[in-house]
Amino acid sequence: MSQQKSDYVDDADIDADLDQLPDDETVEATVENLEASGFDVVVVDTADEALEAVQSHIPAGVSVMNGHSTTLEEIGFDDYLSEGDHEWESLPDQIWGIDDDAERQAARRDSQTADYFLGGINAIAQTGELVAA
Repeated sequence: MSQQKSDYVDDADIDADLDQLPDDETVEATVENLEASGFDVVVVDTADEALEAVQSHIPAGVSVMNGHSTTLEEIGFDDYLSEGDHEWESLPDQIWGIDDDAERQAARRDSQTADYFLGGINAIAQTGELVAA
Protein backbone atom coordinates (compact mmCIF):
# COMPACT_ATOMS: atom_id res chain seq x y z
CA MET A 1 0.00 0.00 0.00
CA SER A 2 1.34 3.45 -0.81
CA GLN A 3 1.86 6.21 1.69
CA GLN A 4 -0.68 8.98 1.78
CA LYS A 5 0.02 12.52 2.94
CA SER A 6 -2.77 12.11 5.49
CA ASP A 7 -0.73 9.32 7.14
CA TYR A 8 1.88 11.75 8.41
CA VAL A 9 0.84 15.37 7.83
CA ASP A 10 -0.42 15.87 11.39
CA ASP A 11 3.03 14.95 12.74
CA ALA A 12 5.00 17.16 10.35
CA ASP A 13 6.13 20.69 11.15
CA ILE A 14 5.10 22.59 8.02
CA ASP A 15 5.92 26.26 7.45
CA ALA A 16 2.55 27.95 6.83
CA ASP A 17 4.23 30.48 4.49
CA LEU A 18 4.78 27.65 2.02
CA ASP A 19 1.00 27.21 1.67
CA GLN A 20 0.42 30.81 0.54
CA LEU A 21 -0.79 31.19 -3.02
CA PRO A 22 1.28 33.46 -5.27
CA ASP A 23 -0.19 36.73 -6.51
CA ASP A 24 -1.35 37.12 -10.13
CA GLU A 25 1.84 38.94 -11.17
CA THR A 26 3.99 36.06 -9.93
CA VAL A 27 1.79 33.49 -11.67
CA GLU A 28 1.92 35.43 -14.96
CA ALA A 29 5.72 35.76 -14.82
CA THR A 30 6.09 32.09 -14.00
CA VAL A 31 3.78 31.07 -16.86
CA GLU A 32 5.76 33.23 -19.30
CA ASN A 33 9.03 31.66 -18.18
CA LEU A 34 7.62 28.13 -18.33
CA GLU A 35 6.31 28.73 -21.86
CA ALA A 36 9.67 30.20 -22.88
CA SER A 37 11.21 26.94 -21.66
CA GLY A 38 8.88 24.95 -23.92
CA PHE A 39 6.17 23.94 -21.45
CA ASP A 40 2.47 24.02 -22.27
CA VAL A 41 0.86 25.66 -19.24
CA VAL A 42 -2.68 25.39 -17.90
CA VAL A 43 -3.57 27.56 -14.90
CA VAL A 44 -6.61 26.62 -12.84
CA ASP A 45 -8.19 27.98 -9.67
CA THR A 46 -9.51 24.85 -7.96
CA ALA A 47 -8.70 21.20 -7.42
CA ASP A 48 -11.79 20.24 -9.44
CA GLU A 49 -10.57 22.34 -12.37
CA ALA A 50 -7.13 20.73 -12.09
CA LEU A 51 -8.66 17.25 -12.20
CA GLU A 52 -10.75 18.22 -15.23
CA ALA A 53 -7.64 19.58 -16.97
CA VAL A 54 -5.73 16.35 -16.39
CA GLN A 55 -8.69 14.26 -17.53
CA SER A 56 -9.05 16.29 -20.72
CA HIS A 57 -5.43 15.65 -21.73
CA ILE A 58 -5.63 11.84 -21.52
CA PRO A 59 -7.41 10.20 -24.47
CA ALA A 60 -9.57 7.10 -24.24
CA GLY A 61 -8.01 3.69 -24.72
CA VAL A 62 -4.56 4.43 -23.29
CA SER A 63 -2.74 2.88 -20.34
CA VAL A 64 -2.25 5.17 -17.34
CA MET A 65 0.19 4.81 -14.45
CA ASN A 66 1.00 7.25 -11.70
CA GLY A 67 3.87 7.68 -9.31
CA HIS A 68 3.29 9.06 -5.85
CA SER A 69 2.16 12.66 -6.10
CA THR A 70 0.56 14.67 -3.32
CA THR A 71 -0.88 16.96 -5.98
CA LEU A 72 -2.58 14.11 -7.84
CA GLU A 73 -3.85 12.79 -4.52
CA GLU A 74 -5.22 16.18 -3.43
CA ILE A 75 -7.04 16.90 -6.71
CA GLY A 76 -8.68 13.47 -6.57
CA PHE A 77 -6.87 11.86 -9.49
CA ASP A 78 -5.78 8.77 -7.56
CA ASP A 79 -9.37 8.03 -6.56
CA TYR A 80 -10.64 8.81 -10.06
CA LEU A 81 -8.11 6.46 -11.64
CA SER A 82 -8.97 3.60 -9.28
CA GLU A 83 -12.75 4.07 -9.49
CA GLY A 84 -12.67 3.16 -13.17
CA ASP A 85 -15.13 5.82 -14.36
CA HIS A 86 -13.00 6.45 -17.45
CA GLU A 87 -11.93 4.72 -20.63
CA TRP A 88 -8.29 4.14 -19.63
CA GLU A 89 -6.38 1.04 -18.63
CA SER A 90 -5.55 1.67 -14.96
CA LEU A 91 -2.16 0.05 -14.36
CA PRO A 92 -2.01 0.73 -10.58
CA ASP A 93 -5.20 -1.28 -10.08
CA GLN A 94 -3.82 -4.14 -12.14
CA ILE A 95 -0.57 -4.11 -10.17
CA TRP A 96 -2.27 -4.10 -6.76
CA GLY A 97 -4.47 -6.98 -7.92
CA ILE A 98 -1.46 -9.29 -8.38
CA ASP A 99 -0.82 -11.56 -5.40
CA ASP A 100 2.53 -12.99 -6.48
CA ASP A 101 5.40 -10.68 -5.39
CA ALA A 102 7.66 -11.42 -8.36
CA GLU A 103 4.82 -11.02 -10.85
CA ARG A 104 3.74 -7.74 -9.20
CA GLN A 105 7.33 -6.41 -9.34
CA ALA A 106 7.54 -7.31 -13.04
CA ALA A 107 4.23 -5.51 -13.66
CA ARG A 108 5.62 -2.42 -11.87
CA ARG A 109 8.66 -2.43 -14.15
CA ASP A 110 6.44 -2.85 -17.21
CA SER A 111 4.24 0.05 -16.06
CA GLN A 112 7.15 2.45 -16.60
CA THR A 113 6.27 2.35 -20.29
CA ALA A 114 2.61 3.28 -19.82
CA ASP A 115 1.14 5.50 -22.51
CA TYR A 116 0.65 8.16 -19.80
CA PHE A 117 2.73 8.15 -16.62
CA LEU A 118 1.72 10.93 -14.24
CA GLY A 119 3.80 12.14 -11.35
CA GLY A 120 4.57 15.29 -9.49
CA ILE A 121 7.35 17.72 -8.86
CA ASN A 122 8.39 19.42 -5.66
CA ALA A 123 8.23 23.00 -6.89
CA ILE A 124 7.93 25.30 -9.87
CA ALA A 125 10.40 28.18 -9.79
CA GLN A 126 9.34 31.60 -11.04
CA THR A 127 12.26 31.33 -13.47
CA GLY A 128 10.40 28.55 -15.30
CA GLU A 129 12.39 25.67 -13.89
CA LEU A 130 10.93 22.55 -12.29
CA VAL A 131 12.42 21.38 -9.01
CA ALA A 132 12.49 17.66 -8.26
CA ALA A 133 14.13 16.09 -5.26
